[in-house]
Amino acid sequence: MDSDSEPKNDLPKPSLPKPNIPPPVLPSVPPPSIPPVGVDRPSLGAGPGMGPPVIKPKEEEKPKVEEVEGPPPAKIGEAPLGSRIVAGIVDVLIAALLAGILGKLSTSVGWLASIGYLLVKDSLPFLDGQSIGKKIVKTKAVTEDGASLAGNWTAGVTRNASICIVLLSWVELVVLLINKDEPTGLRRLGDQWAKTKVITWPPVEPVAAEAAAEEAVSPDSQS
Repeated sequence: MDSDSEPKNDLPKPSLPKPNIPPPVLPSVPPPSIPPVGVDRPSLGAGPGMGPPVIKPKEEEKPKVEEVEGPPPAKIGEAPLGSRIVAGIVDVLIAALLAGILGKLSTSVGWLASIGYLLVKDSLPFLDGQSIGKKIVKTKAVTEDGASLAGNWTAGVTRNASICIVLLSWVELVVLLINKDEPTGLRRLGDQWAKTKVITWPPVEPVAAEAAAEEAVSPDSQS
């Protein structure tokens, strides 16, 4: 049998449906964050996009003040060492004069009057708490708070007991010389025991006292 005689299969080919497969979902990865890089412009020099150079003015050099060696200025209100020594000498002479005058009547009376004056000389109310020697040099013994010793017999006797003894009176002078440069001021043993100090009287105005202290350490005053 010939090939032409074979039956032909003219039936259409069956169409198969396409599979519905969704595309794969990939995870979203954020882009890496890169910090901005700052470029500092030079402060000096000029270029495209740059301003004029910034030139700082030269600071003026302050003149150096030479320190002048000299005695430290006295604290405002504090009596100087020289005034205290002169007042002490005058008060000792007054006590000796009392001993000489009243000693003609009785030696014991003269010595008692002399020692009594030295003990209470800073507490006598009729002298306004100011001994005769301190009145002459314009100083006054007061408490550390600035209160007058007039009528304050305990403080007056306590601060002056040491000067009635010959040996201790010289010790008090040495203590004053040692304490002349101390920041707490001039304080002899009697002042430390009675908590007193000696000031200028009448009080010196602070402005005048500061001017006097500056004048004392100025180079012109030491020439």
